[in-house]
Amino acid sequence: MYLLIDAKNIVYRSILSNNGEKYHHVTIFMRQLSSWVKKYKPTSVAVAWDAPRKSTWRRSILETYKDRGELINQRDISKDISITMQALKELLDNINVRQLYKDKMEADDLIYAAVSVIHPEKSVIVSSDGDMLQIPYKYHSCKVFNPFKKQEMPRPEISPVMQKALVGDNSDRISGYRGIGPKKSEQILESFENLNNFLSDNDKSIFYKNLLLIDLSLNPKLMNNKVYVMKELSSDIKYNDVEVNKLIMKYRIKGMLNELNDLIPCFKNLQ
Repeated sequence: MYLLIDAKNIVYRSILSNNGEKYHHVTIFMRQLSSWVKKYKPTSVAVAWDAPRKSTWRRSILETYKDRGELINQRDISKDISITMQALKELLDNINVRQLYKDKMEADDLIYAAVSVIHPEKSVIVSSDGDMLQIPYKYHSCKVFNPFKKQEMPRPEISPVMQKALVGDNSDRISGYRGIGPKKSEQILESFENLNNFLSDNDKSIFYKNLLLIDLSLNPKLMNNKVYVMKELSSDIKYNDVEVNKLIMKYRIKGMLNELNDLIPCFKNLQ
């Protein structure tokens, strides 16, 4: 079984839940990651990182895609994110965790590619990103665990892609049809006839543009992503507890040294 982590999503969560006084953000991240490894007992773990927001391929379709600052309660957290990600990338390299990153790609692009090549073997995605729900909708071997809600999300009964193409997504700056919310979109999607009638009476280009932005299977580099993910998931990994201790000192990861025996051993037997 594969455990697939939406890395930056969890970095945000780690910073949100940490006041920064007693523990390092990396320690909070590792507490969560180790808890999921203990919970699901995967054979392999991979974390996927987003390319820089302004470089993602979707920006060529929608210039304002995910156009927002790195703010929490009006506090700029871009420096916290940068330092935390830098330390984590070095740390994860030494505890048997594979890392996925590709220019212009978001984590959900890479995780979708991973599940598509892993299927029918089981996988669990850890993310609070609603876009991830389209993956178990298509691949029943996959589940999504929402770390904010601390539960596995039910498999959607209606296509999340088509629903969001109608409703839009404010968090990603994707505009839908005016007056169409979750309930009305469900009615529209009850049949292809309803959908065709709606699109005939409205601007079809909104729907098709949104599909391209939202539907992970429409990624123009999907095949390249699959080849990349297959190679990475079969690559050699290493466990080096000496290097882990060096990194804790290098980045002054408060709190982690005291918890090392609880956080790290569960990664030793990953493949």
